[in-house]
Amino acid sequence: MNVVVRINAIILCLLLLGGGRDAYAQRTIDEVHRQFIKRLTVGAERDEMDGKPFRTFMKEEKIALLEGNFTLLKELCYDTTAVMSIDLMDGKRYAVRFFRDSLHSAALSYPASYELILDIKSFEMEDRLSDAVRRTIVPKETPFQVAHELLEQMGNSPVYILSGTTYLLPELNNNRYYVKVDDATFSLLYSEDFPIETMANLVTGNEIESGIDINFKMVKYNYRTEEFTVPLRQWITFCLNEGCSPYFGLISLDTSLATCVLVMKNETLGYIHAMKMTFDPAIISTQSDKAGNRRMIRARLNSYIPIYNVKSIFQEDDEK
Repeated sequence: MNVVVRINAIILCLLLLGGGRDAYAQRTIDEVHRQFIKRLTVGAERDEMDGKPFRTFMKEEKIALLEGNFTLLKELCYDTTAVMSIDLMDGKRYAVRFFRDSLHSAALSYPASYELILDIKSFEMEDRLSDAVRRTIVPKETPFQVAHELLEQMGNSPVYILSGTTYLLPELNNNRYYVKVDDATFSLLYSEDFPIETMANLVTGNEIESGIDINFKMVKYNYRTEEFTVPLRQWITFCLNEGCSPYFGLISLDTSLATCVLVMKNETLGYIHAMKMTFDPAIISTQSDKAGNRRMIRARLNSYIPIYNVKSIFQEDDEK
């Protein structure tokens, strides 16, 4: 696939209709769903939810009671001995079931929408994002060990690839890259000779302190924008803490400019953070320059995009 076709393919796929931690990230996915269902059972008792008749709320939000009733659902939801199962169907809907025995089980289905589950609007999440990132505590650098049998050498180069998973198309993936230290040890690649593979390592994990910052132009609800700058490693740590899986892809590369896509996908809460990144490959050349200045990536960011309704992320005519 040539460069132009790959650019269009990545952007087209991202435009298709999709088929310190903050308080939400600190909860486990089970706890998040349990709290949502508890709110629902209270609404059922009151026959009112978000200022609407409960049946109206259920219909508008496409929530379906599959098994049992809300009285039993509440009982089982509060029963720590009851088994709770959560299934995500086609990335679009959750089916949550509580089971104690053959006579006591209840199940519910609802959209994989973080706004519904967390009871918060997208613009509120957007407005909290930059502060939440700045509060994120970045861990110390930690070496990452990998079994050598999982690695595949890239041709005759000294680089070995650990193949990951893909999102939408093969070029958007979370592959990681290693070099051999000795016969039994491999370390994550960080080399000016391989700037794109190095950047892939920096954005798919937080093991390496690169000394690189990322400057965001965040496009928000109702055509608002916000600009902020944080260390790249702090941003990646925040996303990983949220439960996101990273996917990185190259759009174009020349001697002075690389353009890439980075998608942080939160499968469990049904959203993605998507950004188009540009940087000079030379920022990989050293981990800290002689003047002590931070080096910069520039990115256009769209945050908390619902996976089930991904209509537009990037525009071909983005402002430079």
